Amino acid sequence: LLAQVALVMAAGGMLLSYAGLYRRRVSFIRAQEVARSGRVALGLAALTLVLFAPQGRDTAIAAASVGLVSWFLLLVLERGMLREWIQVRRASGDFAAPVLVLGGAGVCDTVRFLDEHPVLGFEVRGVLSPRPDAPDPMPIPWLGPSTNVADAVARTAASGVVLDAATLTGGELSRHVRRLSTAGLHVHIASGLRGVRRKRISLIELADETFLNVAPLGLTRGQVIVKRAIDLIVGSLALLVLSPAMLIAMLAIKLNDGGPVLFVQERVGLNGATFPLYKLRTMVVDAEARLAELQDANQRGGPLFKASHDPRITGIGRFLRASSLDEAPQLINVLRGSMSLVGPRPALPSEVAQFDDELLGRLRVKPGLTGPWQVEARDLPSFDLYRRYDLMYAEDWSVGLDLVIIARTAAVVIVRLVTAVLPSRRREMGVLH
Repeated sequence: LLAQVALVMAAGGMLLSYAGLYRRRVSFIRAQEVARSGRVALGLAALTLVLFAPQGRDTAIAAASVGLVSWFLLLVLERGMLREWIQVRRASGDFAAPVLVLGGAGVCDTVRFLDEHPVLGFEVRGVLSPRPDAPDPMPIPWLGPSTNVADAVARTAASGVVLDAATLTGGELSRHVRRLSTAGLHVHIASGLRGVRRKRISLIELADETFLNVAPLGLTRGQVIVKRAIDLIVGSLALLVLSPAMLIAMLAIKLNDGGPVLFVQERVGLNGATFPLYKLRTMVVDAEARLAELQDANQRGGPLFKASHDPRITGIGRFLRASSLDEAPQLINVLRGSMSLVGPRPALPSEVAQFDDELLGRLRVKPGLTGPWQVEARDLPSFDLYRRYDLMYAEDWSVGLDLVIIARTAAVVIVRLVTAVLPSRRREMGVLH
């Protein structure tokens, strides 16, 4: 048996390598990573079937079936937790690939995008372009025009270049790709498309030219039904599992100050309809009345609010927020149908009043307990990130995307819970409102 286990483990390592799961460009795309993890699990299940065949058909099928489910879940969970750890380190400046951004005078948007997303793992060390015409100073130094690439790479020790296709002509883009690739540099091309997910884009070749084909928007009634079924099944199981912890937390809140255990607040949902959102109370009873006192401490952009050291948060409240357990009562909202497990963050009426017509498009889908912004950028202050992720989800959501986000959220919650339990490692985390 030990020899069989050792053989399966060795084969697992080879299959992971063959599937490209040790490569940055594969692991960078979560849906692709999960799909390839599934193929690795299938390969290991097939190997298990062969190895256990001498012990009988029933034993071999049982071993392969259990192995298939176990390996897939372990791979998704392990890689999800590893991704979360890496992103925390990247947010602190570790594991970042040094790159330059090359483009035309309008390159500022791409520069700011990369600078605001440290978790992507790019450290922008300079910009190569005509003198950028930016309304505000850029956070990255300008290194001169695109003719200075070799000198700029030598000075900054960059390992790659990001080309801003939206600000370059087709001829310029082609010349830069050939020249940089020949020099042995990694080349990334920023297409300029905003809010369009990769699954809607395919590459096609027309007369030796590469074109991007973007599929139209549209969801089937079946997808909507499946999404609701996932909400009911996963939401019910999660509520059942979390109920003991919620009851203990409610008791601790009541014993702390004698106030209500639940915080109920009006939020805006599907098509602008309002609904009561439930959370475990983490602040003092008069927290809403004291909000105006803290506006100067707001660290968020736009209409959002967050203060890292909010004096209104109680002692037990800090633990509940750090572990995300305060959000658990929203599973009731999910089961009642006013929310979904995955969707844009449920906004306050006062926030929605400040949204422009484009951002109001997020109301086309139900708000979610978790979503792309919550797992990717909830600790970052930029309102532009909030806007980009919510609009992306509203336009391109799918059942597959929901499953990936649910798996990622499970890994995030486990990491946050472990961090909250270990005081020496505790970090101040961003909070949903």
